[in-house]
Amino acid sequence: MVFPSLQSLQNLCGIRIAYLMWTRHDLFKRRSKEDLFEDFLDVVLTDVQSLPVPETVKQVILKHVKPAGKHLMSFLGLWFSKTQSHNSQKWLTEEMLIECLILNADGLINQRKTAEKLLRSSMLQNVFAFRLACINFIEEEVLKLWPFVKQYCLNKIMLESEVFGPSKSFSSDVAVRLLKEFPFYEIYDRFGRVSDSWSITESDEVLFWISYCVSKENAINIKELPHFKRKYVDWHEYSLQSAAVSGNVACFDYFYSFRNTGIEYNYVKMFEEFFISSEEESLQPCFVFHFMLLNYEKKCELFRKFPREMVSRFLQWPLSLTFVENTEELWNLIPDEYKKWIFVKIFAILFHKNTMILPFRHNFHEYCVFGRRHPCMIAGIHSVDHLENIWVDLWKISLDSYKSPVFDYFVFPSIMKFGGNGEFLTYFLTSGLKEKLIHLFLANGGAILELYAGTNMKDSLQSLIAKYMPEGVGDGDRRYIPVPLSYIAETGVTVPQEPRNTPRIVLNKVDKSFLDYIKTLLFSSNSIDKSLFYK
Repeated sequence: MVFPSLQSLQNLCGIRIAYLMWTRHDLFKRRSKEDLFEDFLDVVLTDVQSLPVPETVKQVILKHVKPAGKHLMSFLGLWFSKTQSHNSQKWLTEEMLIECLILNADGLINQRKTAEKLLRSSMLQNVFAFRLACINFIEEEVLKLWPFVKQYCLNKIMLESEVFGPSKSFSSDVAVRLLKEFPFYEIYDRFGRVSDSWSITESDEVLFWISYCVSKENAINIKELPHFKRKYVDWHEYSLQSAAVSGNVACFDYFYSFRNTGIEYNYVKMFEEFFISSEEESLQPCFVFHFMLLNYEKKCELFRKFPREMVSRFLQWPLSLTFVENTEELWNLIPDEYKKWIFVKIFAILFHKNTMILPFRHNFHEYCVFGRRHPCMIAGIHSVDHLENIWVDLWKISLDSYKSPVFDYFVFPSIMKFGGNGEFLTYFLTSGLKEKLIHLFLANGGAILELYAGTNMKDSLQSLIAKYMPEGVGDGDRRYIPVPLSYIAETGVTVPQEPRNTPRIVLNKVDKSFLDYIKTLLFSSNSIDKSLFYK
């Protein structure tokens, strides 16, 4: 049975150091996670190179810098989006992360335990501590903090509903001040449009726990309160659905601990929610959490019903380690008609930005290898080291027919495209060089990886020929090997840039009946205080 692999002690230490190397830099700026990752990647890699550790240890850390950095960005993005970090950008500091970061045995950050350690440290102001407890479903901390934040939270909900809804107009003094204070933010609702109904800035998780606290105070079941989304009847079911959309694994962890109290849900059905979400990086912890709960039959069923989605998850870090260690078993779970796609998918992840492949990127679309959010970009968190091992191992055990799209759409078109002149092209097609390369590549998947590891086709081909078939091409024939080219200038193709997400204040639509209930509470307690708004 395929079960998510655990990292070796050496790798786990390397992963932790990689996280800590990222936390040394200012990851808390008002910028998109894509911008931050690109800005700091080279800096972090340089920092690792300067560490006073043996070279073997350094290499272990280096191979984890990219996946650890991307996961940390995704983790922080989830927390910041739900704790309203635009109000106090430094509620979480580098020192707090270094002191409180806790990892699972697979290398992912343990969201709830990290939050629990932060809350126990008493380093957070009450409102942010309350939000952090809410989004991580730490009930004990939520109930402990509620008396200190109750008045603020209820007043804020009521006042925001007046500012942001029900119309699109932002004419009130508070809204104008808000937009002046944060001119680089866009005001969006949860569905990406300008809000046209009653809206507030608290997240679904915070609203759930506010309602839970209110129900506790009034000694009633939470189900007796009007839900903040009218069409949803069940409070727990909606929380699970919301977590599936945002990638909040803490919610599932919490409800799983109450599985014997009647709060249950269909694990397999939840995978369908994951597969249609555009939050592909954020959802990996949720996917791993649920996959561990399935028996062998359910796992096989998922591979049969959703082969592309399942393989895409197992190509992402840290599940890619499971693929490395169980290559043949996972290969046998995949329907035959999708096995060509797997090679194209791995090839796309590794080389979709390679200048020798850019003219042929359109062929990737035929195989649907790109993400849901950005149709021209590869989504997810990947380990190049793992993917290269998976590629080589699959290449050894697969039929030659499954490898044909890589040859037909990418390898030989790129060799012929960058041959440099008609003389080389004629020689390539008539001398037997193409057939020799086909034989080499079919037998050795690693040779294809080497072909695109170089900076130009001339060096790559000469290196391959010298290494694998020195007797196959005479010195007199080497003059036909293509000359180095400036690929981007020659083709007129530019490297696609990752889309940049503008930081934004996200509005959450809420139902009027819920707002009326909150207003009734405030009026009955005579505790309306406008000075608390955006305190």
